[in-house]
Amino acid sequence: KDNIFAVTRMLESRQYSKALTVLHEMMDDGQHPLQVMGGLVWFWGNKARSRLSRERFEKGLLYLQEADLNVKRGKLPPESALEVLIAKLCVLLNS
Repeated sequence: KDNIFAVTRMLESRQYSKALTVLHEMMDDGQHPLQVMGGLVWFWGNKARSRLSRERFEKGLLYLQEADLNVKRGKLPPESALEVLIAKLCVLLNS
């Protein structure tokens, strides 16, 4: 079974659509959104940081914070909040 680290490996290798597919599979299998968030925060702080400018890295931190609030406060369904987050992180990683 795939986990959040499979998603982060796909983000690193620019397989963005595959990352979203695995994310959907994880959510369908009952993976808790906050566990996913934890893995994405780890990835952003440890793997993505060295590949990005300071500005892009900090923007990603804001996106992570926004998604965390959306998941915890229910502004969006958790799956949607994570999808939006992955899409935003992909844009930052791709530029």
